[in-house]
Amino acid sequence: MLIDETVMKALKELEEETHKIVNSNNLSNKKLESYLVKLEQKRFIILERLKINNKILDGYENEIKTINSKYKCDMKNGIIKIYIPETIPYYKNNNTYAYKNILLNLIDVLEKFKGSFTNEPVYIYIHIFDCKKNWDIDNKFIKVIPDALVLSNVIKDDNIEKMFYCVKGEYDNNSHTEVYIMQEKLATKFFKDINRKKCSKLLKNDK
Repeated sequence: MLIDETVMKALKELEEETHKIVNSNNLSNKKLESYLVKLEQKRFIILERLKINNKILDGYENEIKTINSKYKCDMKNGIIKIYIPETIPYYKNNNTYAYKNILLNLIDVLEKFKGSFTNEPVYIYIHIFDCKKNWDIDNKFIKVIPDALVLSNVIKDDNIEKMFYCVKGEYDNNSHTEVYIMQEKLATKFFKDINRKKCSKLLKNDK
C-alpha cells in the first residue's frame, strides 16, 4: 500500500487532535464538536487522495510503493516549475509503470499548489532532456503532465479554452524533464527570457 506525504500528514494531524481530546481534563461539547469537524475534514482529504492513488495504481500496487523525493516543485513570480528526474515515456508506454509512476509523483509535489490556476487560460512549457540522440519529440506521451495538473486541481481543465503548451526536446546525459506552468499573459515574456538565456549560453560556448 502506498501512503503518500499528503495522507501521512493528515493521519499525523488527526492523531495529534485525537490525543488532545482523549487526554483533555476539561472536555466540552464545543471542543468535541471542533474535533469532529477536523476529523471529517481529514477523512475527506485522505479519502480523496486514496481514490486518486487507487485509480492510478490499478494493477501496479506491488510495483509502485514509494514517492520519489527527487521530484521537485516550486513557484516563483507566478510560474510553477516542476523538476521530473526522468524523461517522459513514449506513447507505446502510456499505460504502464512509467506513466503511472510519473503521474503519482507529480500529483504529490503539486498538492501545495492546488487551485493556483482556476479560470484563466494557462501556458505549459515542457522541456524534455533525454540521453538518447535523434529521438522524435512527437513520440513522447506528454499527456501525463496535463493529467497530473487536472487531477491535482492546479488547473481546472485541459481543454482548448483552458490550456495550451509547447514541447522542446534536447539531448543531455542526465535524462530529466522540466515543466513550467503560468498564466497565458506571461507566456510571451517567458519565451523571450528563455531565448535570451539560450543565446547567452551559446555566446559563452563560442568564446
